[in-house]
Amino acid sequence: MEVREVKKEEAKLLLNMLTQLDKETDMMMFEAGERKSTVEDITQHIKQREKTGSLTLGVFAENVIVGYLVAERGFANRIKHSYYVHLGILESYHGLGLASRMLEYLINYAKSNSIKRIELTVRVDNNKAISLYKKFGFKIEGTKRYSLYINNSYIDEYYMSRII
Repeated sequence: MEVREVKKEEAKLLLNMLTQLDKETDMMMFEAGERKSTVEDITQHIKQREKTGSLTLGVFAENVIVGYLVAERGFANRIKHSYYVHLGILESYHGLGLASRMLEYLINYAKSNSIKRIELTVRVDNNKAISLYKKFGFKIEGTKRYSLYINNSYIDEYYMSRII
């Protein structure tokens, strides 16, 4: 499997993976069927990220994307030194070290693109992800209380960051 930047011509592959991920897990933002993005929307997002120094990574298994990482660069001058990250991997590809490979790529990319801070949120009950992020030097900065509403319950998230 290859970890590399997603090209705008691969927007449909990325959208297919995101739609599948929405169905498989409640650890991500969207519920099944809630995502309204089109291939054109995803294409525009990829183009915009390329212009701003943001990053869209995919894990490719043949001609299918099975995982992704997006690092959005801060839009204003005062936060252009930071990335906000979201990451997901299809369930059948968990445990293969793919998230680690994407985080390694991200950290190296950040170092070479004047990024000093990488930040993200993660559900407080997502122990595997929290352990992974800590392994890569992320620290918990605080708790977003009642951050998500899933299955009739409010769920907290940790705000985590890593300084490069």
